[in-house]
Amino acid sequence: MMSSNSPCAACKLLRRKCTPECIFAPHFPPDQPTKFANVHRVFGASNVAKLLKQLSPEQREDAVVSMVYEAEARLRDPVHGCVGYIYLLQHKLREMQHDLSNAKKELSAYTGPAAFGHFLLHPPPPHATSYHHQLQAGASSRPPTPFGAMGTGMGVVTAASASSTYPTLVQMALSQQHQRQQMAEEMAVAMAAARDQHDMLNSYAQQQSFDRVVSGGATAAGLPAQLLNSSATPFTIDQQRQYAEHPQAQARSEGRSGAGH
Repeated sequence: MMSSNSPCAACKLLRRKCTPECIFAPHFPPDQPTKFANVHRVFGASNVAKLLKQLSPEQREDAVVSMVYEAEARLRDPVHGCVGYIYLLQHKLREMQHDLSNAKKELSAYTGPAAFGHFLLHPPPPHATSYHHQLQAGASSRPPTPFGAMGTGMGVVTAASASSTYPTLVQMALSQQHQRQQMAEEMAVAMAAARDQHDMLNSYAQQQSFDRVVSGGATAAGLPAQLLNSSATPFTIDQQRQYAEHPQAQARSEGRSGAGH
């Protein structure tokens, strides 16, 4: 409110007498001279007065606040004014909305139906089903809840069932993961055994092929095939080869051995 001794900031700046009907007095007190100075510098006192006269008394305060803010922004940034700051705020708002959307997607992935898709595709084991039936039987054997405590009782039962169901689901997930790990280990062992058996069969086939080649070469050289299966020494085999090539040498050798006896 204007006092009789101190004019408002607008009249003081404009160097005029401040009357009780002054339209600037309720909005520009004498202790805030910079406020009206900025508005007058940007918009002009006559334009501000004309705008305030067109508005109702309830809307004038909001209009003055907006003009003061825009005038200060225009003086700080003569090119963009408050538009640059508004654009910056809108950019930050879009970034926050984008981050919020990503956070909601991640949260829905943890708490939505997709988090329990594995349990929907793979039914629980028989022991979990029997445990669920035991819970249902225990709930049916409880005494009826009074009507006055129905809301509280339902809340307690729901919380208890939720708290008991979550550990069960976690145990099911861990059990199924352990089963899959065991199956993978068994499959790896079976594959290793099959690979060893295949290598053994290949080695045996190669040995048979080598024996056939050696047997064929010995027969072509004049040696009987029985020598390959006997326990003859290399000297005996060489002697038999010489006898096969020179029968006279075998006869002389037998004659010498007979004479010695």
